[in-house]
Amino acid sequence: MRIVLDTNILVRAAGDEQGLAGRLLRETISGPHVLVSSPYILSEIARVLSYPRLHGSRTQGRIQAVVRASQIGG
Repeated sequence: MRIVLDTNILVRAAGDEQGLAGRLLRETISGPHVLVSSPYILSEIARVLSYPRLHGSRTQGRIQAVVRASQIGG
């Protein structure tokens, strides 16, 4: 099954890998499913994760890693 997760879910997954969104992302990419994304979703993830209130201790490298992980099936 091809699955699209919106930006909110992917940002939540990046912030809390053990939370519900993180588990959903892990299940999606580790199972028989294909995570589908788009250039718009990927750029939105990078933009949102760069917000000062969400950035926290994340480095640009971590932000790019989240975006790359979201590209599976894109």
